[in-house]
Amino acid sequence: MKILCVLYDDPKGGMPKSYPLKDLPKLEKYPDGMTLPSPKGRDFNPGELLGCVSGELGLRKFLESNGHELVVTNSKDGDGCEADKHIVDADIVISQPFFPYYLTKERIAKAKNLKMAITAGIGSDHVDLQAAMDNKIDVVEVTFCNSRSVAEHIVMMIVSMVRDYHNQHRIVNEGGWNIADAVQRSYDVEGMHIGTVAAGRIGLDALRKMKPFDVHLHYFDRYKTKQDFIQKYIFPGGFLPSKNSLNKYVSDNGLTIKSYDSYADHYANTLAIWKNEFNRKWDLIKKQGFDLTFKRMWEFYLSYCEAGFKSKNIDLIQFSIQNK
Repeated sequence: MKILCVLYDDPKGGMPKSYPLKDLPKLEKYPDGMTLPSPKGRDFNPGELLGCVSGELGLRKFLESNGHELVVTNSKDGDGCEADKHIVDADIVISQPFFPYYLTKERIAKAKNLKMAITAGIGSDHVDLQAAMDNKIDVVEVTFCNSRSVAEHIVMMIVSMVRDYHNQHRIVNEGGWNIADAVQRSYDVEGMHIGTVAAGRIGLDALRKMKPFDVHLHYFDRYKTKQDFIQKYIFPGGFLPSKNSLNKYVSDNGLTIKSYDSYADHYANTLAIWKNEFNRKWDLIKKQGFDLTFKRMWEFYLSYCEAGFKSKNIDLIQFSIQNK
């Protein structure tokens, strides 16, 4: 197979000869309980610069030892760029969120062998998804990749802007240091109100990291005001309440929750069985006029919900409610 990897430029001063840290903290799980990848046989040390052209994502030795061809370039824009020359016979294209190689409908049409478009990170807005579906190209990403880094970046930006560090840094670089100029727009973040639109992986992690600053935390729950995939395509008008909201409604009406039992694991198994049966009988289903878009939608829904129940992000609960 031929793998085309589009990466950002090397550092202007060349690749690092050494790194400040010899090792990174060993983490096993993300905050929601999801385990971190545990690759074997790496020929690089975690923490080394791999995302640039010379870093090659640490893939060359692994791919070539397994008989594959790896082409790495940073030339991705304009007619006649290197990426366009190689996409015509590439089987896989790897791109990056902040240095994207845009897989447009026109580029996909030229890529007759393309089977997969991988994001070395998260996000797929650089891919024409409809064109990818029409050409049976899998679009994949590395779940959770860089999410925590982005959350840390958010916290850094909030604190630096409230403290006005950017202006103070400018004053020092210009050779001055007038304290009044430096602090006139500088505040403590303590006691301020910090909000995020929704609270997904990144938003929730940013709020969690801001909590020790003794601030007031807020988030706008987009789920209540905007349709998600399931509400739009599977269960129009559906709504999943949280346990906290149920507790409040029950209590407000003079009742109390005596106990509840979770069946999330059982339902995850049920969804897996449904998906397997759906795929096993697809030949019978498609004869009724259903196309591949319909098939992918239901495969996505069943997999999405199975993962949700396994991770306990959604749950199936039987409540026992009684008078107070």
